Amino acid sequence: MSERDKKRDKDVIEAAKEHFNLCEEGESDNREGGLDDLIFLAGEQWSAWAKQERLRDHRPMLVVNRLDQFVQHITNSQRQNRVSAKVIPVDDKADIETAEVRQGLLRHIEYNSRADYAYDTAEFYAVAMGWGFWRLARRFCHAHTFDQDLFVERLRNPFQGYLDPSHDQPDGSDAEFGFITVDFTKEEYERQFEASDLAGAKDWAGIGDNPGDWLKDAQARVVEYFTKEYRKDTLYLVRGPSGVEEVLKSEMPETLPQGFEVARERDTQVPTVKIYTLNAIEILEEEEWPGQHIPLVKVIGNELDVNGKLTLKGIVRNLKDAQRQYNFMLSAQAEAIDASKGQVLVEEGQLEGHESEWQDMSKRKVLTYKGVNVNGKPLGPPVRLVPNVSIPAMTEARMLAADDLKALTGVYDAALGARSNETSGTAINQRQQQTDTANFHFQDNLTRSVGHSTRMLNDAMSHVYDGERVIRIIGEDDAHRVVKINQDFTENNETKRYDFAVGKYDVVCTAGPSFQSKRQQASELLVGLAKVAPQIMVVAPDYVMKSIDVPYGQEIADRFKKMLPPQLQEQEDGDQKVPPEVQQKLAALMQQHELLTQALNDANQKLESKSVETESKERVEAAKLALEQQRLALEERRLDMEMAKLHEQLNSAESIALLKAEVDAIKVGLNLDAQAAAQEAGAAAEAM
Repeated sequence: MSERDKKRDKDVIEAAKEHFNLCEEGESDNREGGLDDLIFLAGEQWSAWAKQERLRDHRPMLVVNRLDQFVQHITNSQRQNRVSAKVIPVDDKADIETAEVRQGLLRHIEYNSRADYAYDTAEFYAVAMGWGFWRLARRFCHAHTFDQDLFVERLRNPFQGYLDPSHDQPDGSDAEFGFITVDFTKEEYERQFEASDLAGAKDWAGIGDNPGDWLKDAQARVVEYFTKEYRKDTLYLVRGPSGVEEVLKSEMPETLPQGFEVARERDTQVPTVKIYTLNAIEILEEEEWPGQHIPLVKVIGNELDVNGKLTLKGIVRNLKDAQRQYNFMLSAQAEAIDASKGQVLVEEGQLEGHESEWQDMSKRKVLTYKGVNVNGKPLGPPVRLVPNVSIPAMTEARMLAADDLKALTGVYDAALGARSNETSGTAINQRQQQTDTANFHFQDNLTRSVGHSTRMLNDAMSHVYDGERVIRIIGEDDAHRVVKINQDFTENNETKRYDFAVGKYDVVCTAGPSFQSKRQQASELLVGLAKVAPQIMVVAPDYVMKSIDVPYGQEIADRFKKMLPPQLQEQEDGDQKVPPEVQQKLAALMQQHELLTQALNDANQKLESKSVETESKERVEAAKLALEQQRLALEERRLDMEMAKLHEQLNSAESIALLKAEVDAIKVGLNLDAQAAAQEAGAAAEAM
């Protein structure tokens, strides 16, 4: 390594240590408060002095931790309303189909990296203590390829993450630097960083981020140091024959082509996000993140800025006193019920020689006492005094503490599944909605953070998924398919190209039930609708069956669809459509059929008008005419069947030609028969 490189590495490590100290100092109060919240949530709910006093006096210290149900209620509600991203084009070079492919790739990234683990973990800590983290990364797909994938990775311990304390946005999108600490065993460290010296974990440690006890002395800690480095450049607005374009000086050719000119210019600073993996003495790895933001995403709970001091907290902070009151009253109630703790009234000297029995009288079946006092006067047995406590009052105080917990969280009995005054489903749902509204800010904060995360993934796609690749995308209905990107391909006789390097795209995030939840709701609605409106099973039985998640449901739906009339059988994307020329011929054939029918009706009317002149001959001719009408009706019916068959047999040009010839032959024969019938009817009328 050259002296220049050594100096540069030294500068990076010194800057990292300085930034790490800033994070420690700026976050110390929040870290202390958050760590105490987690310890309390874990069940350590008696103070040190109270525990010491009660242990000394053998008094109960009961803990009935009611906080878990409130934290889990809020976080589980978020799990039922997943955040989904929608990619939209934002300039004239972007297109909707490519946006849909990018959106499907986002779903694949989340599915492939199990992003829901990261989101759920971060949200849990945000609700419990005030904040949580997840990070973005790019990794090689596997050991035998140069292709890379993007990943969303969770931080199991939120204290592993450190973010620029001067950032203002709740998702950390404006942070200039950040850290993630990673612990290794000695063997893991040497395998991954072969030529590196082993550095101790104490070099990078903050509140709540102590290395695990299992590492003991054979431990090493490294940090991933994220930082923005800025490069000065000049931005030009270049005007050309096709319009204007913004180009950096570093990316422009030395001489502009003919017809292009610089319309405007300004100085700018281009950010580059660098990721350094380092210990306390050297840089182990170095890479550049393909984006302009630190790939460490923060989600917060409650945020409070008082006189310039920022406080982050979850719901546990405000519930501590009510939970302590609940535990104290429960312990006092148990202590009062234990009759062995009551006082005993005795005469002086009455327990002499039997003190040990009475000190542990709750464990003895036989207690001995002296029947006389010190003066020899006969005495009765010792008298137990009734404790001067009110168990009902303690019970009431404990229930009031439980009500305080509900009021502080906005989670009442109906939301927890207990029976309440509400009797109708609508009233219960409204009460549950009130609970969700009281804690909606947690869901909203998560939605914003996921939005920032997916925007970073969307920006990084153009750099990570470059060149000609075949990728998997996932649709909104969780259907998987494979597509080609950055190359031309043919689909349905149409040339397409999904170019990730062209156009600008943005991401919009919303929270709501997952597709599976929506499908279940739709199934319940359609099945219920079919009971009150059976007509739906006549016009759309296939859709009702497709919504029901049962084995062979799709196969049954396909059979239902085949039973529908032709006009209700909508064609799917992959089916052959009726060509326009065939549609025109069908329309002409229908028009000729109507004309023939009208001619036949006119002939019938003429025959009926002549029937009054000769009744006897009319009977004979009417019989003949009835037979002819029946034959013509059968021919018309056969023609209708052939026309319906034409809709079903449009799979090849040969079948269309054959059917057309057959229909034309039927049409000619029908015309001749109609004309002959009309002539016979006219001749009969003249003869009469």
